Amino acid sequence: MKNLKILICSLFIVTSCNAQNNQVLEVNDFANAIKDKNIQLLDVRTKEEFGNGHIVGSLQADWTNKAEFKVRSESLNKSKSVYVYCLSGGRSASAAKQLRSEGFTVFELKGGITAWNYEKQPLEGLSTEKGMSKAEFQKLIANEEIVLVDFGAKWCPPCVKMNPILAMFSKHMPNVKIVKIDADKDKELCETFRIKTLPTLHLYKKGKKVKEHEGFMDMGGLHEFAN
Repeated sequence: MKNLKILICSLFIVTSCNAQNNQVLEVNDFANAIKDKNIQLLDVRTKEEFGNGHIVGSLQADWTNKAEFKVRSESLNKSKSVYVYCLSGGRSASAAKQLRSEGFTVFELKGGITAWNYEKQPLEGLSTEKGMSKAEFQKLIANEEIVLVDFGAKWCPPCVKMNPILAMFSKHMPNVKIVKIDADKDKELCETFRIKTLPTLHLYKKGKKVKEHEGFMDMGGLHEFAN
């Protein structure tokens, strides 16, 4: 009986270790897995690190900024697997542990971006497109009765979650002009308006800002905000 218990415990430990190892992927395995469009790719480095190059299609949530990580990870879909990475694997391991405790299925990139670069896998960086100037922005909002300005980014989970809601809102409220400001491409404009949180919404009426909101907003909130 004693030997049977030892055997069962040993099998449990081996199974647990194998399951954990299967969730930490080598670069080539990770690269192949993220080709699936039905996954979520999460970079848990800082915004500055992210801006110096990240894996194509990544969302970003800084693990070292607990408030930001909490807000952004709440916008992830638990029905889809999360593939997470950082510089060398330390922060992503901690973030993965947290996400798993919340019910997510998570896979980690072994060695992080460092290993990714070593294998010469592709990265993308900041947009090289010319952003909107303040003068162009002022002219745009002055020509519309009501303007809803959405400051966001394609790597921001709450922004991504909010995009289809904004699209639906636009169909329901055609009298409200929606202007999307990209935090990468329109960096100077974001600095001018001191945008610290993504997404941030500004509401203008006849060229004058009347409301401001930081963070995600659902359809009901948008209708209330725009009135």
